[in-house]
Amino acid sequence: MGAATDTAQWQHFSDRFCELIPGTKALFLVNDRKASRDMPLVQSGFEEGAIRDFANYYGGINGWMPFNLSLPLMKPRRTEDFLPSASFRDTEFYTDFLRHLPESDAATAIRLLEDRDRSAELAVHYSARDTERINLVIEPVVQGLAPAMGLALSMLRERLTNASSPARSGIVHAMADAAFMVSATGRVVAANQPGEALAREARLVRIGVGDRLEILDRQAAAEIARVIGQTARRETFVAGRETIRLQNSDGSFSVALYPLVFHPPDDNFRLLLSPQTCCLLVIRPLANGGAGHVEILRERFGLTTAEARLALKIAGGASLPAASLALRISYQTGRTQLKTVFAKLNVRRQAELVALLLPLVGSL
Repeated sequence: MGAATDTAQWQHFSDRFCELIPGTKALFLVNDRKASRDMPLVQSGFEEGAIRDFANYYGGINGWMPFNLSLPLMKPRRTEDFLPSASFRDTEFYTDFLRHLPESDAATAIRLLEDRDRSAELAVHYSARDTERINLVIEPVVQGLAPAMGLALSMLRERLTNASSPARSGIVHAMADAAFMVSATGRVVAANQPGEALAREARLVRIGVGDRLEILDRQAAAEIARVIGQTARRETFVAGRETIRLQNSDGSFSVALYPLVFHPPDDNFRLLLSPQTCCLLVIRPLANGGAGHVEILRERFGLTTAEARLALKIAGGASLPAASLALRISYQTGRTQLKTVFAKLNVRRQAELVALLLPLVGSL
């Protein structure tokens, strides 16, 4: 059970297994069910180059993938009984990869860990011509060891899950405005000081039971929940669009949401964990009045006063000639300033500029 905390013990076990049962090669795999892909964790008996090629490419076209995905939990199965390699002999996986691996065209596999998105298995490979002889030893051995291996993998996975709660807080604390990192279930994973202060006031938001972020405006809460749900499902939405508004006696606030995906620590066993999806939720006060709008654009995007004034005119619906005339600058000067505004705000067209600025500064 030391393998639950020491990943090196999995390699030791794998090597010892192949020593005790000659003619075998051991491969611990993670099955990514969403991507229909096999990813190697630990192996013994295979050349490193072959495993690297499998990880980088051939694991995504593995001819045994239907067999792997259908494996029952804790019950060994033989590929020759369910999906022999001869049945996919004309595939790229077989002709370019499997047939170059000596004594590897058959396997006995057992699923050790099951999850909605990812599962783990042990596949013991050998020559198809030795299936009956080798399985007299392999099947009872892996069947007997499976419960302990499964428990150790479950414990290891739990430890990795707890250890991978990030570094994501660094993103939150880098924000000047109130910011919260919210999990796919709505739980606050991290908050910066302005966010914690805002939650303590409990006038716009608060952190409720189970550390869930509660938005006190029902309409805004429903919209934010919808976007967080989209993030959890990896659906696309316009990140950062501040179209959600909150209101209290202190004024108006905008809400921006950004989808973020965090990958587990850079260790081979990280493959046991699915990437974690979160939402960065940022609450910003909306300034009132034209002067306040200029300051917002100066501070947030690094525009000069002249560039900010021109951007606000354009966002208000004025054409470039009309905006230049109203600001008493030449059309050429206005055109040069607008190009700079586009570059600083990372937009390409006036319509994108309007879409970005209107939610930020309110109605003009």
